[in-house]
Formats: sequence, structure tokens, C-alpha cells
Amino acid sequence: MKKALKFISMLLVLLCAIPMLNCRKSNKSNNSVSVDDIKEYCYYVANSGNSMNEYSDIILKYWYNAIYKNAYGGSIETAIEYAQRENASLKSYINALNNCINTYYEKIRGNSPYKTEINAIMGAYINYYRLVTNISGSYNSFSADSNAYSRTLYNALNDLYAIMPDKNNTNHGLTTYFWLILRSACGLAIRDLN
Repeated sequence: MKKALKFISMLLVLLCAIPMLNCRKSNKSNNSVSVDDIKEYCYYVANSGNSMNEYSDIILKYWYNAIYKNAYGGSIETAIEYAQRENASLKSYINALNNCINTYYEKIRGNSPYKTEINAIMGAYINYYRLVTNISGSYNSFSADSNAYSRTLYNALNDLYAIMPDKNNTNHGLTTYFWLILRSACGLAIRDLN
């Protein structure tokens, strides 16, 4: 069963990595920001957010097992170390997405009519990224922070979506695929609120 789950997890990571092949610096001038650049930025942020949700859930599962099931000899440090080692490909994917996000953010951050929303997304993203890549605190604080940062990130993405023009036209607005990812992730965050 564990091998099947690990195989499925690896397959999902590989399938998600396909869009990473398109992460590149554009030759366009930094004086113009296209809607496509904003779409790419949001696409990578949403994918990273989903991956960070998955990664933080895995960390919490190992952490919980160390505390309440005496797994890993009851050692929280050992549990987290195992979780990180056994899910290194997911963490690598999150780090690769971070590089793409930073590339697009540098390009669009100061020259977009959506500057406020883009900066809000980046602020929320940075908080969540730092949490899942530098695990610290207690089980309860990590869990609460993970949920809060995830909600903040998806709310910021949703705020941008609400004001983007032509949402259903993939030539001018954000792609349907991206919004399916966002809606799915927002649904998870909203479900967590109840």
C-alpha cells in the first residue's frame, strides 16, 4: 500500500512538473506586463500553494504519529526528518516553482495595473513558503499557521481573479485550468474553516 501511494505521489509530482518546462525569462521589456505574464505567475503560485498544502499535510501526519502513536521512537525531529527525506521530490518541486514564481514576480511586480493584488499574493506566498521549507514551532502552531497561510494565499489569488478582465477568455483572462486549480484549493481552504 505504501509503495502504491508513493508511486502515485511521484506520478503526480511528475505530471505537475510538466508546466515547469515553460518557466523562462521573457525577452520582453520590463516596461510592459502582459496578461499572459500575470497568468503564468498566478498559475505557478496556485500550483505551489497546492503542493505546499500537500507537503504540510505530510509533515503534520509524521509529526502526529511521533506524538500520539510513539512512531520514530517518539522523536519529533526524527519524524520530520523522515517526512522530508521520503518526500524530497515534492520539496524539490516546491523549490523549483519558487524559482519560477520569483522570475515572474520580478517581471510583473512594478509594472502592472494589478500591482497591489500581485504584491498581496507574493506576501502571502512568501509566508507560506517559508513555513513549509523551514519547519519549526509546535505541532499546533505549525498546523494553525499552515491553514492560515494557505487561506490567505488563496484569498489573495481570488481577489486578483475577481478583478481580472474576461475571465472565461483564455486569450485575455486567466485560464480555465488555472481557475479549476484555484477553486479546488480554495474549496479545501474553505472546508477547513468549518
